[in-house]
Amino acid sequence: DVSATLDNQLLEAPFDLVTYWHVFEHLEELPNHRAQWPKLVRAGGFLIIEAPNIRSVGARLSYRSWLGSDEKHHINHQTPDAIIATLRTLGFEPARTEYFSGKFSYVYLWSALLGSLFGRQYDFAGIMSILKAPSRMLLARPLWTLNAMASVAYLAPLIVGLMLHGLATGQGEVLRVYAKNQPTQTAKAEVK
Repeated sequence: DVSATLDNQLLEAPFDLVTYWHVFEHLEELPNHRAQWPKLVRAGGFLIIEAPNIRSVGARLSYRSWLGSDEKHHINHQTPDAIIATLRTLGFEPARTEYFSGKFSYVYLWSALLGSLFGRQYDFAGIMSILKAPSRMLLARPLWTLNAMASVAYLAPLIVGLMLHGLATGQGEVLRVYAKNQPTQTAKAEVK
């Protein structure tokens, strides 16, 4: 039983490092989940969250087609400021923030530009199918797939420029925050 194994592993908390790599935006019971962070991460340990940045260049270009929006699955979007404020409220201090992901930045901007250029919401399932199985999509929807695949190349100069702009301004396609669990005065006294 997977859940029993996970529950047993959580009994070993606190941990030095807990990561939420594109999990945060999927959490259904966020307040209950957040309340566990100080218990899961030892004092001086780190919590790392990477999530779509709803204040990004791509989200502002065409939120409806931006793959980071994925309203069907991403039920818990928050601004970077709200995420950081929540972390601070729970005793975590951001040690570093980043706004780039090698896996997500390019495709998020690509999808937003496609939606912006063609003036409509882009087909999430279709885009994901191209990314996962391009040859199957070529057979199923040849012209649409060829256009989408070609746009990866012809939009490259614009996408790279927008990625650099996002990095420089904190408006990149993802937020990644490394937050250190700062021991409270009570926790410091207990350690001594």
